Amino acid sequence: MMFFRTVNSVSFIALILFPLMLLATANLVVRFLPMTAAKEEQVVRLGVLNLGSASVLHLGHDHGIFQEHGINLEVITFETAQQVAIAVASGQADIGVAGITAGLYNLAGQNKLKVIAGSIREREGWPANAYLISNKLWNSGIRHPSELKNVSFGVTDIGSTPHYMMAMLSEKYNLGLLKEERLIPLGSIVAMKSALASGRIDSVVLPEYIAHQLEGSGQGHIIGYVGDETPWQIAGIFASSKILKSRRVIVKKFLAASLDSARLYRKYFINESHDSSSDFENEKVKSAITIGKFIKPALNAEEVIRYPVYIDANGELDTESIRKQIKWYQDNNMVKKGINLLNVIDDELIKPLQKG
Repeated sequence: MMFFRTVNSVSFIALILFPLMLLATANLVVRFLPMTAAKEEQVVRLGVLNLGSASVLHLGHDHGIFQEHGINLEVITFETAQQVAIAVASGQADIGVAGITAGLYNLAGQNKLKVIAGSIREREGWPANAYLISNKLWNSGIRHPSELKNVSFGVTDIGSTPHYMMAMLSEKYNLGLLKEERLIPLGSIVAMKSALASGRIDSVVLPEYIAHQLEGSGQGHIIGYVGDETPWQIAGIFASSKILKSRRVIVKKFLAASLDSARLYRKYFINESHDSSSDFENEKVKSAITIGKFIKPALNAEEVIRYPVYIDANGELDTESIRKQIKWYQDNNMVKKGINLLNVIDDELIKPLQKG
């Protein structure tokens, strides 16, 4: 049996102080999908967001890849990446696929979880996330990310991926965006959209498809893409220390299924073989429909095909990017001093995925 649960947004600070509140106060919505029965020890509770990184795994499940590897998925969705990391660390989820955040690094430093593979990357020419500005800033003449001098920007949480992306941009162009009064934590992507549309904040970073929806409705303007400005390892696959110790074989099976899912995604949406046959196109559209139903807000097949994300076929993790992230968070007092790459990754699982 496979089922999905949705956990509503909760205060990040409260979750850091009281991780078990996530279990006690979560508002859960459950829907069931049919699947062949499997032994209880093969169930994996997967924490995700309804975004591109997790849609890759959903595609794999729809094609039977996880079942072939003996994995039953119980998928729990959250509103922010930091919530996913906390859920994995607290035992609500076994494995997470989400953005890599300050919260994740601190939990890894406490030996609560480890990163076991890379997921989505920001890469030049592959615009996973876009910089958006309010109508007010657009009307003032701003047209490029380098012009965002001393503007306000919205993020989900302090230490989140949107926070880090705007910080990298600020440092690249000396924009002064890291002042406390410029940074507005809003708790969710939905709230970020609303704040930009209403003019309450000047700028945000949002997934490309959401950015285009906002621009298309006249509620904001795209002025650039993160991958073109500051490429980095934005997302990863991470597992609780408990499952890594007690059910390591299952983790390896999950990882193998995840990589097969990534290759399937690349086959249809990166299409390195340049297949243009009608059979290929039909299968691509079917796969896009599957992904579009999982992503929130839902996308049609054309939109899924138009906005692909970059994911490595072998799950390689950009370890230099991880080191850089850790250092930046430590320099800005968001990650505890002393935490390093080896505290964060499961070296045995990561090494076979790395090139060279």
